[in-house]
Amino acid sequence: MKIVLLAGPLGSGKTSVLKHLIPLLGDEGPLRYAKIDCIETRDDKTIEALGVASEARLSDPFCPDHELAEALPVWVNEGLHADLAYLIVETAGLCARCSPYLEESLAVVVVEATAGLDTVDKLGPLMST
Repeated sequence: MKIVLLAGPLGSGKTSVLKHLIPLLGDEGPLRYAKIDCIETRDDKTIEALGVASEARLSDPFCPDHELAEALPVWVNEGLHADLAYLIVETAGLCARCSPYLEESLAVVVVEATAGLDTVDKLGPLMST
């Protein structure tokens, strides 16, 4: 299983990028999509409509990246998705403390063109790795 991490600020177009990426990956085998968000999300339903098994995880009091840092080892080490060609995870990707997992996955950063350099500088580990 290959892991694709798609991250970026709120409203930058992560899910829109996935709508174009998923058809390109679909020929390589089964895909699964996981959306990690703070309070609510409907993105899992959007991706599910493309025929991809999806799940949503809400981090509530934690940052989404902390939730991912805890979930990813479980998904990988317990073989929960061993039959997949790709596990695609969408999250914010902004936390400087919770991003050590990036070395083991393909990371795609989606940045809104009008966000300015201040936003890019704040993306921390995702942009630097």
